[in-house]
Amino acid sequence: MTDELRLSADVLVLGGGPAGTWAAVAAAGAGARVVLADKGYCGTSGAAAAGGNNVWYVPPDPAARERSVAERERAPGT
Repeated sequence: MTDELRLSADVLVLGGGPAGTWAAVAAAGAGARVVLADKGYCGTSGAAAAGGNNVWYVPPDPAARERSVAERERAPGT
């Protein structure tokens, strides 16, 4: 028995903090086969882990952005 894992990809991203996660998403969006390796949850590790940040994705649409901003402003703690 072996614990070996073999993967094949065009791009290997090490670290799933916000920058690594967005790099993986961008590479995949450009058609690359991507493997993202991280010890935690995508978008919340690395330098971001201590900051307690969250990743806020807003579609590139002015009306959707306005709705998102309005919802965020109504959210508790903001």
